[in-house]
Amino acid sequence: WKLRLPQELKAFLWTVCHGKLLTNHMRMKRGLTTDPTCPNCNGNEDINHLFRECFKAKEVWLKFFGKTWFLSLMREPWKDWLKSNSCNNKHFPGDISWYTIFIVILRTIWKNQNCVVFENKITSCQESFKFISDYSREINQAFLNLVTMPKPAYRLIQWILPPAGRLKMNIDG
Repeated sequence: WKLRLPQELKAFLWTVCHGKLLTNHMRMKRGLTTDPTCPNCNGNEDINHLFRECFKAKEVWLKFFGKTWFLSLMREPWKDWLKSNSCNNKHFPGDISWYTIFIVILRTIWKNQNCVVFENKITSCQESFKFISDYSREINQAFLNLVTMPKPAYRLIQWILPPAGRLKMNIDG
């Protein structure tokens, strides 16, 4: 929760990390569909397939990170890959954090998949690339300008005897 991201992306990441994303595989388990397959490639659409195995996801990862990173991506188990990349503090040119781009890519792949499933609309890799780049820069700029508020100073307040000849009435309770 300490990542410098909008709450929407933090909530999305939590959903992904806990395996609660309603892929077609999960939707079928819950009786919400009869078809667990990916609408893009007909593979079994579980969370790993959605983000790493489907050719539409691969296109986006390759566009951003290149073939070397992509090949290493396939060697790591799903949970390890997710954790190591969503907590990575490296920076891209423009001083955008790795985890920002990584999480925005995950969210974009998910959103694009929903467009295919529910609206029959296909988003091109170029459109995704532009959105991810622009949104990541916007997040970076928003959190760059955040001013951290100093912690409030606390002081102990105690009852003090009033001067002679005066009355003191407590009304706080």
